[in-house]
Amino acid sequence: MPPRVTRYRENFLQEEKENLKRIHANHGIILSPTETVLGLSVPAEDEVAVRSLSQLKNRSEQKAWLLVVDGWGLLESFIEKKFWALQPIFSGLNRKPLTFILPSQHKAKKWLNPRGNTLAFRITRHPILKDLITLSSSPLVSTSANRAQQTPPKTWKGLDAEFLEAVALVVEESEGEKIGLPSTVVEFLEPNFLRILRKGEYSLQEIQIDLPPDWQVLEPR
Repeated sequence: MPPRVTRYRENFLQEEKENLKRIHANHGIILSPTETVLGLSVPAEDEVAVRSLSQLKNRSEQKAWLLVVDGWGLLESFIEKKFWALQPIFSGLNRKPLTFILPSQHKAKKWLNPRGNTLAFRITRHPILKDLITLSSSPLVSTSANRAQQTPPKTWKGLDAEFLEAVALVVEESEGEKIGLPSTVVEFLEPNFLRILRKGEYSLQEIQIDLPPDWQVLEPR
């Protein structure tokens, strides 16, 4: 059965609240644009939904997931406490989409990174993702809408039909398609160093400008 399709609008969260609650209760997957590419999302606290994402993408359950949050507050229960003081640093890196990797708390959900002690985060300003986060009061697991090892689709027309059949809801933007580039990924290194692990829209030069003067950015190895 095809999923329900709706357009994002000013009162989206208020009008779709009950429907979104039912989708979350049934461990459903939502397909929508993000600030980077077309994405699939579920609440990070929902282990069943996260494992469904792995199956849909043919992705190893041993691989770590990206968490999307709407602010630093949702990160504090996931990352080591000693890194909370970095909030002003990372909050200033908001020119373009940026994913950063930090050591996780021991109590962090193991299905988010079964083999490691770090987690990847992105603070989003995308209105659809922010509304979904508000509703679930949880970070979202967000991933591109493609099979593992395949290129993310650049347009809705390039989306695999099986993905449409597997999701519970499709949210379109009223302004039309806005497909961006994958986010830049950086790893925190002590002291005052970031290393770029994957190049994206946010360039090394821009990151360096947005960091305090005593911080340095290292190129990928």
